[in-house]
Amino acid sequence: MDEPSGAPVTHKSPQKPPPGTRLIPMDLEREDERTILHDQRLICGWAINKIPKWRQSIAKGDRTLFWIALPLSHKTDQTPTLHRSPVEGDAEEILPVGHIALDRIDDPEDGVAPDPTLVSGDGSVLTISALFVLPAFQSFGLGAFAMDSVEAMARTERHGSVKCRAVTVNTLSKRYLEGPEDDPDGRGRWKRLGETPPKRDNALWYARRGYVPYKEEVRYWSDLPNGERLGWVGVFMRKELDGPNAICLDADL
Repeated sequence: MDEPSGAPVTHKSPQKPPPGTRLIPMDLEREDERTILHDQRLICGWAINKIPKWRQSIAKGDRTLFWIALPLSHKTDQTPTLHRSPVEGDAEEILPVGHIALDRIDDPEDGVAPDPTLVSGDGSVLTISALFVLPAFQSFGLGAFAMDSVEAMARTERHGSVKCRAVTVNTLSKRYLEGPEDDPDGRGRWKRLGETPPKRDNALWYARRGYVPYKEEVRYWSDLPNGERLGWVGVFMRKELDGPNAICLDADL
């Protein structure tokens, strides 16, 4: 199944990220960055085959993918680093522990039509997707940090649009997380896949951030061993950036 926005982030007790945490625009023209992104998508479990398409979208200016980068003091033997060579100054070493995207287009899985409510052609509505944090760093408050940062950058010309007034997300409906485990149209679906239901409710997390659900419809698909394709309902959510929960940060990235 092509999982929804933010699905791979476990919502643990809120913590502030360490000083020096930042978002860094990804450069998918570089093989080393594509390799690290591929490895993170493998851990995430979805959209592994989308990287070439994401690379094209970045080149066209339709998408910005950001690394969620921690200070090098948090490096472990299992966490690769990136080396950037700026035009001036010393080369920079980056510790990417996750990623997030800010999109001017809706890029669903193959066979699914883009949804016209998630983005607006005039830049007044943008969508946030592909939020992922490595499991070892999911207690650092990085999901909230990344969302705060991208919401602020949505209203900048460099990565978003000065016309942007709202951002959207889409995620799995809570109908698959609640109710009896034998409900074939709800929680019982996970048995058909041989999996257990997720413990997290992304929609609730987004709602606490000020996102309001406005519709539910089939958005994601999974293939069963018998060849059957199973459709999953997603919930679509929107946050007004001029509202009481608007975020203002230094978005000079």
